Amino acid sequence: MKERHSSIACCPLSNFFFAHGSLACKCRLQQGMLVGLGTDVAGGYHPQMFHSQRMAVVASKSLDHQTMTGDHSIDYRPTFYLATLGGAKAIHLEDQLGNFGYGKLLDALVLSSNNIYVAEEDTVLDVWQKIMNLGDDRNVRQVYVAGRRVKDA
Repeated sequence: MKERHSSIACCPLSNFFFAHGSLACKCRLQQGMLVGLGTDVAGGYHPQMFHSQRMAVVASKSLDHQTMTGDHSIDYRPTFYLATLGGAKAIHLEDQLGNFGYGKLLDALVLSSNNIYVAEEDTVLDVWQKIMNLGDDRNVRQVYVAGRRVKDA
């Protein structure tokens, strides 16, 4: 797959239900393969990327439990990459989207921590981790696609 510049769309819940296993995302990334995260609502039960990110974390920990190697575990940071720039690279559009690079299309969510407890001493990274782990559609205030606001909460 790497030689042919093929990509993997990882849909963790669908993999679990229909492939009877989990993709070793961390290993594939370390091998230099192109991996993006998907929701695959036909094989799962939730269309939100937050949910798919959490399932990818659970799948990686499950692989660690099965192999007893500790080689597979990922947290919210790599899953955020898989959902953003990793996905853009997987579809060969990283020059157009996937992050906030100059000249790229603006695809973005404006998020709020309105339903999540935030302590006074929490850093920006702490709040981001809480939103990644606990967030859902209630945390999405605005949605931008190609620079155009398409949703307001």
